[in-house]
Amino acid sequence: MSRRKGMIEAGRRGLGETENALVDELLARRIDRRTFLQHGTRLGMGLASLNALAAAAAGLGPAAPPAAAQGMRGGSVRAAVAMPHGAIDPLLVNDSGSYQLIFQVAEFLCITQPDLTLKPVLAESWSHNTDGSVWTFKLRRGVRFHDGREMTAVHRVCCLKVVAAHVLADLAHDLGRV
Repeated sequence: MSRRKGMIEAGRRGLGETENALVDELLARRIDRRTFLQHGTRLGMGLASLNALAAAAAGLGPAAPPAAAQGMRGGSVRAAVAMPHGAIDPLLVNDSGSYQLIFQVAEFLCITQPDLTLKPVLAESWSHNTDGSVWTFKLRRGVRFHDGREMTAVHRVCCLKVVAAHVLADLAHDLGRV
């Protein structure tokens, strides 16, 4: 038995009937690697196992099907994104669908990194006084709105006032229910 076949057989041992049927489809080249990975993840197969099986199967079976067609100029790109839960207001977003859309056309003072640190975007830096009651943001220069006007501190203060009013209204509403 070749090394590749041995790897496939070892990978199949822990799989059920449906998962093994999927491996058979890959080996017979009735599905491509992408389809194998998509269906395998839907079946709950681990990505490491899927990649190992796909790599081992790459040199076995009939000739591989031709690669997918190249993209074309002027075509469309379709992307799956989470749906917003309601109206999309950049100042009041609270769901991932809205954030995904807003990030396409707007920027924030700073954004949260995966390690939960803040990364400056419209703000170059920020600081606060000793008790945290006053925050000072140094804004990035040269930022323009879609109509060509330059962003100023007045614009940012206005946005923060709207957000603060909304937060206070929510707080008053919540306290009224207590």
